[in-house]
Amino acid sequence: MEFKQYKELVAQLLRHHYGQRLEQTGLTDQALSDACVAGIPAFAIVNQQAVAADLKRTDLARGIAYPRAPLGKADEYWATLRLSVQTVRAGLSIVRAGMAPLDWESFADTSLVICSDKAAEDDGHGFWSNDDGWTVVENATLFTEAEREKLSLPNSPCEDARWITLAQALALQEVHA
Repeated sequence: MEFKQYKELVAQLLRHHYGQRLEQTGLTDQALSDACVAGIPAFAIVNQQAVAADLKRTDLARGIAYPRAPLGKADEYWATLRLSVQTVRAGLSIVRAGMAPLDWESFADTSLVICSDKAAEDDGHGFWSNDDGWTVVENATLFTEAEREKLSLPNSPCEDARWITLAQALALQEVHA
């Protein structure tokens, strides 16, 4: 994994599970670079930082606290999937130009986002983020089919929240742009 990806993954884990920004933790680029080169998993670095700074783990979407629950490989896996809709969008552009295999299209067709058509139409902030609430598609939280079955839709301004694929969200954003 490249350093930039590693740093983004650590930042995503901190933000999603501890409500902390990377800058707030005191982790330096040098420390992260050393950990990346040494092959230390991102979740392990976050766990070390959480203990050192006495951070309390919470599920921000559900408001549940897990004060001492360490992160694991599954948390890192889901953070990796959620990291960047922009990366997926860039990948889809490459696929559409015929320059890459169809893995990106498959990912965009199976990843889900929550959409409010009215909010998307009004100001472009029609996609749900567990971290930011209603926002633009680039910041939307990506969900799996299993999560869709377990979770309830959030309240939306016009009570029109619905599940759509990431590919549909990207197409919808292009229509409203």
